[in-house]
Amino acid sequence: AAACLGPSGLERRLSPADDIPPRALLVETPNAWPECAGVYMLEDDETANGCPLWKRVDGETYLYSSPYGQWMIGGPSERKKRFNCSTAWIYCSTVHRGVPPHQVRGIWERWDGMSFQHDSDIVVVAAPYVA
Repeated sequence: AAACLGPSGLERRLSPADDIPPRALLVETPNAWPECAGVYMLEDDETANGCPLWKRVDGETYLYSSPYGQWMIGGPSERKKRFNCSTAWIYCSTVHRGVPPHQVRGIWERWDGMSFQHDSDIVVVAAPYVA
Protein backbone atom coordinates (compact mmCIF):
# COMPACT_ATOMS: atom_id res chain seq x y z
CA ALA A 1 0.00 0.00 0.00
CA ALA A 2 1.22 3.48 -0.80
CA ALA A 3 1.88 5.68 2.20
CA CYS A 4 2.62 9.34 2.67
CA LEU A 5 4.13 11.17 5.58
CA GLY A 6 1.78 13.71 7.04
CA PRO A 7 2.82 17.14 8.29
CA SER A 8 3.61 15.75 11.73
CA GLY A 9 5.95 13.17 10.18
CA LEU A 10 3.51 10.38 10.98
CA GLU A 11 2.70 7.96 8.22
CA ARG A 12 -0.74 8.32 6.72
CA ARG A 13 -1.94 5.47 4.54
CA LEU A 14 -3.85 6.29 1.42
CA SER A 15 -7.39 4.97 1.38
CA PRO A 16 -7.81 1.60 -0.39
CA ALA A 17 -9.18 3.31 -3.49
CA ASP A 18 -6.02 5.43 -3.63
CA ASP A 19 -3.55 2.64 -2.84
CA ILE A 20 -2.31 2.76 -6.41
CA PRO A 21 -1.48 6.33 -7.40
CA PRO A 22 -2.37 7.30 -10.97
CA ARG A 23 0.31 6.38 -13.50
CA ALA A 24 -0.20 9.67 -15.32
CA LEU A 25 -1.32 13.15 -14.31
CA LEU A 26 -2.13 16.05 -16.62
CA VAL A 27 -1.19 19.53 -15.38
CA GLU A 28 -2.66 22.62 -17.05
CA THR A 29 -1.15 26.04 -16.29
CA PRO A 30 -2.76 28.48 -18.76
CA ASN A 31 -1.68 31.72 -17.05
CA ALA A 32 2.03 31.13 -16.39
CA TRP A 33 4.79 28.55 -16.20
CA PRO A 34 4.13 26.70 -19.49
CA GLU A 35 7.16 24.52 -18.71
CA CYS A 36 5.13 23.04 -15.84
CA ALA A 37 2.18 22.07 -18.05
CA GLY A 38 1.93 18.62 -19.55
CA VAL A 39 1.73 14.94 -18.72
CA TYR A 40 3.57 13.66 -15.66
CA MET A 41 4.36 9.95 -15.26
CA LEU A 42 4.70 8.18 -11.93
CA GLU A 43 8.30 7.36 -11.02
CA ASP A 44 8.12 3.69 -10.08
CA ASP A 45 11.35 3.51 -8.13
CA GLU A 46 11.40 6.86 -6.38
CA THR A 47 9.34 8.81 -3.86
CA ALA A 48 9.52 12.31 -2.43
CA ASN A 49 9.13 12.68 1.32
CA GLY A 50 7.37 9.32 1.54
CA CYS A 51 4.83 10.13 -1.20
CA PRO A 52 4.55 9.25 -4.89
CA LEU A 53 6.63 11.29 -7.32
CA TRP A 54 5.72 12.19 -10.91
CA LYS A 55 8.10 13.48 -13.63
CA ARG A 56 6.96 15.45 -16.66
CA VAL A 57 7.27 13.37 -19.82
CA ASP A 58 9.08 16.02 -21.86
CA GLY A 59 11.11 17.91 -19.28
CA GLU A 60 12.92 18.09 -15.96
CA THR A 61 9.84 19.10 -13.99
CA TYR A 62 8.46 17.13 -11.05
CA LEU A 63 5.21 16.95 -9.09
CA TYR A 64 6.16 15.99 -5.55
CA SER A 65 5.22 16.31 -1.89
CA SER A 66 7.12 18.80 0.24
CA PRO A 67 8.31 17.75 3.71
CA TYR A 68 5.33 19.78 5.01
CA GLY A 69 2.76 17.70 3.10
CA GLN A 70 1.94 20.03 0.21
CA TRP A 71 1.95 19.07 -3.47
CA MET A 72 4.49 21.11 -5.43
CA ILE A 73 5.80 21.42 -8.97
CA GLY A 74 9.49 22.20 -9.29
CA GLY A 75 12.57 21.37 -11.28
CA PRO A 76 16.21 20.29 -11.16
CA SER A 77 17.14 22.40 -8.12
CA GLU A 78 14.42 20.69 -6.04
CA ARG A 79 15.51 17.28 -7.32
CA LYS A 80 19.13 18.00 -6.30
CA LYS A 81 17.79 18.55 -2.77
CA ARG A 82 15.96 15.19 -3.04
CA PHE A 83 12.77 17.26 -2.70
CA ASN A 84 13.67 17.98 0.92
CA CYS A 85 12.61 21.60 0.44
CA SER A 86 9.56 23.80 0.16
CA THR A 87 10.53 25.63 -3.04
CA ALA A 88 8.49 25.37 -6.22
CA TRP A 89 7.08 27.28 -9.16
CA ILE A 90 3.58 26.02 -8.43
CA TYR A 91 2.09 24.47 -5.29
CA CYS A 92 -1.14 23.72 -3.49
CA SER A 93 -1.18 25.35 -0.06
CA THR A 94 -3.64 22.76 1.28
CA VAL A 95 -1.88 20.07 3.33
CA HIS A 96 -2.73 16.89 1.43
CA ARG A 97 -2.66 14.34 4.29
CA GLY A 98 -1.97 11.60 1.73
CA VAL A 99 -4.64 12.64 -0.78
CA PRO A 100 -3.17 12.44 -4.32
CA PRO A 101 -2.60 15.73 -6.20
CA HIS A 102 -5.52 15.27 -8.59
CA GLN A 103 -7.93 14.80 -5.65
CA VAL A 104 -6.65 17.34 -3.12
CA ARG A 105 -9.07 20.17 -2.46
CA GLY A 106 -7.61 23.62 -2.56
CA ILE A 107 -6.44 26.30 -4.94
CA TRP A 108 -3.09 25.94 -6.59
CA GLU A 109 -0.74 28.91 -6.46
CA ARG A 110 2.01 30.06 -8.84
CA TRP A 111 5.16 32.08 -8.23
CA ASP A 112 5.10 35.42 -10.06
CA GLY A 113 8.68 36.44 -9.24
CA MET A 114 7.73 38.24 -6.03
CA SER A 115 5.15 36.06 -4.27
CA PHE A 116 2.70 33.22 -4.78
CA GLN A 117 -0.62 34.11 -6.40
CA HIS A 118 -3.83 32.07 -6.23
CA ASP A 119 -4.58 30.68 -9.69
CA SER A 120 -7.87 28.80 -9.97
CA ASP A 121 -7.04 28.01 -13.62
CA ILE A 122 -4.29 25.57 -12.64
CA VAL A 123 -5.69 22.06 -12.99
CA VAL A 124 -4.27 18.67 -12.05
CA VAL A 125 -6.24 15.64 -13.26
CA ALA A 126 -5.63 11.93 -13.72
CA ALA A 127 -4.65 11.33 -17.33
CA PRO A 128 -5.34 8.25 -19.43
CA TYR A 129 -2.29 6.00 -19.32
CA VAL A 130 -1.04 4.39 -22.50
CA ALA A 131 1.78 1.88 -22.09
